[in-house]
Formats: sequence, C-alpha cells, structure tokens
Amino acid sequence: MLSSANAQTLLSAEKAVAEALEKNFGILLAKNNQEIAAINNTLGNAGFLPQINASLSEVMSNNNIDQRFANGLEVQRDNVAADNFSAGLNLNWTLFDGFRMFAMRNRLKETYELSRTELYIEVQQTVFDVLSQYYRLAMLMQQLKVTDDVISLGLERKKIAEQRFLIGDAAKTDLLQARIDLNNLYSSKIAIRQMIAEEKQNLLFLLGRSVDADFNVSDSIPLPTAYDLQSIEQAINVGNPEYKAARSRLKISEFAFKEAKAMHYPQIQFLSSYNFSRVSSEAGFALFNRNVGFNYGIGAQIPLYAGGLVNREKKLAKANIIAASIVMEQTMALLKTETRSAYSNLMFSIEKLAYEKENKQWAEEQIFIALEQFKKGAINSLQLKDAQLTYEQSSLQYTKALYEAQLADLRLQRVSGRLIR
Repeated sequence: MLSSANAQTLLSAEKAVAEALEKNFGILLAKNNQEIAAINNTLGNAGFLPQINASLSEVMSNNNIDQRFANGLEVQRDNVAADNFSAGLNLNWTLFDGFRMFAMRNRLKETYELSRTELYIEVQQTVFDVLSQYYRLAMLMQQLKVTDDVISLGLERKKIAEQRFLIGDAAKTDLLQARIDLNNLYSSKIAIRQMIAEEKQNLLFLLGRSVDADFNVSDSIPLPTAYDLQSIEQAINVGNPEYKAARSRLKISEFAFKEAKAMHYPQIQFLSSYNFSRVSSEAGFALFNRNVGFNYGIGAQIPLYAGGLVNREKKLAKANIIAASIVMEQTMALLKTETRSAYSNLMFSIEKLAYEKENKQWAEEQIFIALEQFKKGAINSLQLKDAQLTYEQSSLQYTKALYEAQLADLRLQRVSGRLIR
C-alpha cells in the first residue's frame, strides 16, 4: 500500500491551477468565444468598407432570325451563331447611414471586451473551483491521517486489552469493545478513502485530465488571510469581472438602440463600375458591338414605411437597456451580499479555528496521558475510549475549520477579482 501511494504523482495546488488554465473545458470554450468576437470586430463587419464585386459572363446562342426593317431590308436566316461576352467591376460604398456603422463598430468593440471579461470570469471561477476541490481533498487527506493515528491508538488499546484479559486482569467485554471500536475505525477509513476517490474524479474533470489518471495531493491547507472589508467592497467596482461584464452588456444594449434609431435616416452610397461588353452575331442588325466604360454616381435610399419595423426595433432595444440596467444593479447587490457573507464567514472561521487548534493540542496531550495511564491500569477501557474519541473529533473539527476558513478566503479573493491577476 505504501509503495503504491509513493508511485502516485504529487500534484501541487499551483500545478493543478496551471493545468486547469490550459485544459479546462469551460476555459477552452470561453477562449473560442473570444476568438469569434475578435473575428467579428472589424471595420468591414461594421459597414465602413466598400463592397467590390467582379462579374463575368459569356452566352453562346444559335437562333433563327427573321428581321424586317423600315427601309425595306429583310433578313431571314436559320442557325445564326451569336456570342455575348460581358465583364464588370462594381463598387458600392456607404457614405452615410444615420451613424449606424459607428454604433455597430462600438457594439462590436464592446462585444469583444465582453468576451475577454467572460474569459476572465471563467478563469476566476475555474481557479476557485480547482483550489476549493484541491483543499477539500487536502482536508480529506488530513482526516485520513487522523484516522490512521486513531487506528494506531486502537491497535495499542486492543493489544493491552488482550494482555489484560489473558492474565485475568480485565473482562473479555473490554477486549470485545476494543475490537468493535477498531473495526468501526477501519470502516470510517474506507468511507474517507471512498470520498477521496470521488473528489479526485471531480478534480480530474476540472483539470481536463483522463479519468484513469491518479495522483496525490498535499495534505496541508494554508492559513487564511485577514482582509479589510472596506477595501474589498471598493475593489468590486474596479476588479470584479462579473460587474464589468454587466456594464459591458448595458453598453452593448445602448449601441444596439443607436443602430435601430439610425434606421430612420436615409442611406447615401457612392456607386461606381467599370464594364466591358462584346456582342457578335453572324447575321442581323448588328454584327458586332463592343462597349467599354467607367461609371460613377451617388445613390440614396430614404426609408418611408417599413410596417412599423423600425419602431418595433427601437422599443425592443429600449427594453433591453432597461433589462441590462436592472441586471447591473442586481449584480452589484449580489456581489455586496456575497462579500459580506464571505467576510463574515471568514472572520467567524478564523475565530473558530483558534479554539479548534487549542482543542486539538489539548486532545493530543490528553490521549498521550490517557494511554500511559491505561497501560498502568490507572483508567479503564471506556475512559481511554472517551479520550480517543475526543482526540479524533477535535482533530477532524480542526481540519474542517481550516478548510472552511480557506474556502471563505477564496470566495473573498474571487469576488474582489484578486484570485488571479
């Protein structure tokens, strides 16, 4: 068992975060969305650049001709071959569209900024999830170590109970109870190992690793950091990506309204083309005709009525602005609530941690004394069992309190945008 554990790779918290940043599915999707937003964020997509099209066609025909002209000339001929060839280069450039292209350009820019912010949100959340999962595993590893220590005490207790029973110094019930308690500890250890296996699978998913991979984590959990609540709340407006994203969505809605409003204005375009055409025929009025020329001019489209489409688009855009404003206010309220909750949990956890640490130290001293007294026959098996149970509970409560304090610490770092920089 020991050699198998040593063969497993030790995964540090830093390496776990680095792996997740590279392979996590949510981050990969967010990066892809950012790439899509970057592709769309161009002058051409906003309508600033002209459209240039080339055309080319050649039509061959074979017709029967029957033509009569005013001067009395008549042309009648069957199976007349003709060739109609044309080529052109056309330019269409929008000069004015009610400033719609400017609003669209700003909307595309803000959409790209939103995609960057959403990637940052995904990164922050992933780092939070990975570290939370990692430290939960570390807590379980500590609990496994505590259980192993208690099992060692149980084995010592059983050994002494067997010796006392053999020499007739104790009843068999003490030995039986020691065996029962030891089996209960083995059962608890199996339950912890089962939880560790499940939590490892959850961490593997976050890391984007194969489900068959195995590893060990450090069983140490860092102590939480003390924060100033006022500085954390001030950091929300500046560093929290969720609030920044809410502001971007409001701006996008405002630019969309300007786009809809611009549909009321006329659209002015610069038009130009260069054309070449050649027509040849074996018979008929024109045996050969060729045209080559350059054309240019100004075109205008004035919206008069579109079945209420423009007004409907404006109303929808206004409704989206109102919704985005509400979401932004709601986001800030939720962030403040989460900040206060996380800060309160952290302060209580730090206070609780101090007491749990003292209890753990005293319980360690108590179990050492109780075991020595039990060896000398100064206390009975039930008294040793109580000391053993106290040591187990105080140790487990300390590791749980340490994990809860670290979790509150991570929540505060995430809400203030300081989890990763």
